[in-house]
Amino acid sequence: MNSNTILINAISQERRVAYLESGTLAEYYSERQDEHTVVGNIYKGKVVRVLPGMQAAFVDIGLDKAAFLYAADAMKQTSVRDEEDGGRESNDLPLDMPSIGELVKPGQELIVQIKKAPVGTKGARITTHITLPGRFLVLMPETTHVGVSRRIADDAERQRLRTLLEEVKGEDQVGLIARTVAEGVSREKLSAEIKMLKTMWESISQKAFYAPAPSCIHEDLDLVLRAVRDILDDNVNQVIVDNPIECERIEHFVEMIAPAKLKAVKYYSEIMPLFDRYGVENEIERAMDHKVWLKSGGYIVIDPTEALTVIDVNSGKFVGHSSLEQTITQINVEAAKEIALQLRLRNIGGIVIIDFIDMEEEYNKERVLVVLEEALKRDRSRSYVVGMTELGLVQLTRKRYQEPLGTAATEPCPHCLGTGRVKTITTIVHEVFRSVQRYLLSADCSAILVNVNPAVADYLYEQEEEAVGILEEMTGTEIIFVAREGYHEERFDIVGTPKRSED
Repeated sequence: MNSNTILINAISQERRVAYLESGTLAEYYSERQDEHTVVGNIYKGKVVRVLPGMQAAFVDIGLDKAAFLYAADAMKQTSVRDEEDGGRESNDLPLDMPSIGELVKPGQELIVQIKKAPVGTKGARITTHITLPGRFLVLMPETTHVGVSRRIADDAERQRLRTLLEEVKGEDQVGLIARTVAEGVSREKLSAEIKMLKTMWESISQKAFYAPAPSCIHEDLDLVLRAVRDILDDNVNQVIVDNPIECERIEHFVEMIAPAKLKAVKYYSEIMPLFDRYGVENEIERAMDHKVWLKSGGYIVIDPTEALTVIDVNSGKFVGHSSLEQTITQINVEAAKEIALQLRLRNIGGIVIIDFIDMEEEYNKERVLVVLEEALKRDRSRSYVVGMTELGLVQLTRKRYQEPLGTAATEPCPHCLGTGRVKTITTIVHEVFRSVQRYLLSADCSAILVNVNPAVADYLYEQEEEAVGILEEMTGTEIIFVAREGYHEERFDIVGTPKRSED
């Protein structure tokens, strides 16, 4: 059994949760107290626009941007996949699925739940298929399906849970999914949680009846309690918290949902910051890097784009000890494990394309794919490896529940505007020179001061002295370049000194 740890840093206004698997950072989440995530929240919304060409509709739920509702998330479900631990996905859509215009109308009020948070310019993605996750179960009030988490592998236990849930729910027209931590749980505990979740849904339904649209009618747990609810299992032997008040709140919560794990909750009172003590800060910084080094000396480069994420594998400093094929395969195997970890750690979702180093042997290609798939099984978000293309590219998809780490913790550079590249000194110098020319055409000055970055000033005086002299002679204006410390390379200002009028 693994020895895993949940670290909770809750001293400042930002709450941070780190999940360590055998001492290695595997998952990381952060949330400001005044910026709770909206995923899982339930709203009463109003349809503002129907888009038949996209089989979707925009719904006003009270957020800054209208939420996006696909037809598949608006139609009534008769069955769901039971693979998802804590949620569910639509089955393959029927060919005769009705159009979005038949499912919703402008002005119609809907009860919806956010399944994907707003990202960048995109609004939240919502669904009418409500799910209420508990400790052991997920209640689905809109269907009667009963399922079991895909992470429970034992066939006898899966059958026990299915039978038990069918019996416990009885004639109630609700759906249930047994979560991973439900493995081995008694009938009494499951029955008590079903009762609690049904009571919660009745309260939400009553509130929705009277609430105006748009409005929020149910908020999911905050990050800290949500992490404890979703991550704490038999493999976790410690929950370490650095805030005494937050530690007490977590203890009360654990006592309600998992009293046997109460002794695992511990208060951290040392002077050294909690995340520093366990080496988490360095791992978070590493997860923000464009390049991730492997222990062998190879490295991977992670490039997120608007549509997908591209990951390139490189040999770097690793030269191997035997044949080239074996060296390449060894790097690719190590990279496959690291890529699976980085997808979890960075919260990368959607389409991912991996460019492994080319291998000749089919056996080695299959080996790398197997290692990647096995590593992804430890991920709580569902992934699907499509396979390797003729060009040697591996395609996979990973379900996204929240903003990627890089998006949430950074913003576009004000100088490169998110391109990741800035202009060379030579390019900037030529832009400055042309701007001076244009300025002199419209201004009658005896002299002009051009404030520039020191490196740009040096280049102008050393490399463009002759051109500046010619321009001064042509215009009768003295041009003075002033080096300004603190100026970005691309910043410059032109200030003119008007000629004195003759009496």
